Amino acid sequence: METLLHSRSTKTPDEYHRDNKLTNYLSKQQDDRIERIFVLSDLHTDHVLNMEWLEQRCINASCDETTCSRQVIGKNDAMIIAGDISHDLERLEQTFDVIQTNLKCTVWFVPGNHEAWLDPRKENPRNSFEKLQAIAELCEARGVRIQHAMVGSNHPSPTWIVPMQR
Repeated sequence: METLLHSRSTKTPDEYHRDNKLTNYLSKQQDDRIERIFVLSDLHTDHVLNMEWLEQRCINASCDETTCSRQVIGKNDAMIIAGDISHDLERLEQTFDVIQTNLKCTVWFVPGNHEAWLDPRKENPRNSFEKLQAIAELCEARGVRIQHAMVGSNHPSPTWIVPMQR
């Protein structure tokens, strides 16, 4: 993107559009099927009762192709999880699994301060930067989005989701 929108560029926006460079870049950052956006934060699923609460809510809000209604979350929805799930990477992955398995929605994640915490009993990661890198890799492996995207581009009011950038 930097080379496309460099502040000293002599090209006008119309020239970029004609070249299709910007259009092609932005089209790769779109998710046209998203109709609704939900946001969760501060799940703190390292506490057993909070994980049980989340599991119950996700099971009650799930649907399949034959029973899905507007009252539940499904494949045309986005869930933004805005941090503070857990300091433990395994618990973070378990939480993603509960949400993705039951809700079938597209998930974005923005880490909070709890995700950056280190466990003094563990040797790795050695610092919060390494831990955030490990979280980014976990998200990519699980299909949890951490990159920006325009959602609902077919809707009269499309929205940009701009989470953690890698």
